[in-house]
Amino acid sequence: MDDAYAWIERYVRATAGYIFKGPSIAVLFALVSFDTPRCILKPHSVRVDINGSLALDRTPHFDQPTDLLEPRPEVVTSTSLALLPISLTAELVSLSDIGDAVLKLADLSNYLNSYSHFHSFWYDNMVFFQQFLPVAHDVLSLSRMDPNGPDLLPTQILREAIRLAVNVYLALVRRLFGIAFDCVSKCRTKLLQFLEQYAIDWSRFQSLHMWTFVILGIADVAACASWTIAHISHAMEKLELHNWPDAINHLREICWCDKLCQDELQLLGSRLINSYNSVQESEV
Repeated sequence: MDDAYAWIERYVRATAGYIFKGPSIAVLFALVSFDTPRCILKPHSVRVDINGSLALDRTPHFDQPTDLLEPRPEVVTSTSLALLPISLTAELVSLSDIGDAVLKLADLSNYLNSYSHFHSFWYDNMVFFQQFLPVAHDVLSLSRMDPNGPDLLPTQILREAIRLAVNVYLALVRRLFGIAFDCVSKCRTKLLQFLEQYAIDWSRFQSLHMWTFVILGIADVAACASWTIAHISHAMEKLELHNWPDAINHLREICWCDKLCQDELQLLGSRLINSYNSVQESEV
């Protein structure tokens, strides 16, 4: 039975599924059926979504497991982070839901930064189930932009770009938990294609402008185009961030997990410096 439990657990985590706990944590897997989109685990009717919602960017086919969740320890929020929803919603009410999503992601990141130094933190199943998956569920439950909709508004396009960037960030954090079936590439490709297709007005949201393109860059530094570097550089200039350490500190004030792609982040900074030096040399 222990072997069966371990196999099911690995499968669920590999497919970005969600366990809904029944009356007891000690669940006996008497019956497993993979003939339908859900597999039903009896006798406690544990439901597992095997859709891979994050990889496919779909609304989850599973409910929030509210009886599994516990209150998260309070984490001190930075001043800049506390002001984030104001900057997102003061003028553009249509962005309020994505602003809430970024705040939830920032809260999760602060939690991870506060407790990830504990031994085996990233291999604690309950951290993944209780902390990561509820946020992922909320984000994936957001409405999507209809690309075929008439007269798309600039705010709709901006909101969708941020939503897709949040998906990439979630995929990168998910990778930290050592889960197979990596979905970073799929999420990044969708974000990249969207950013290439639509012109986005980032003028009032330069912090999220930089954050979005840094996420795009670290998801695959080797494939990071000069166009991505140019966007990051432009946002840094508007934010009056004069070096890469300042930029990283600014990311931390918005939403950042310190364990996230540390090597890739430094490589991205090196590329940014090299690009700046090349521009300076060409002007001499």
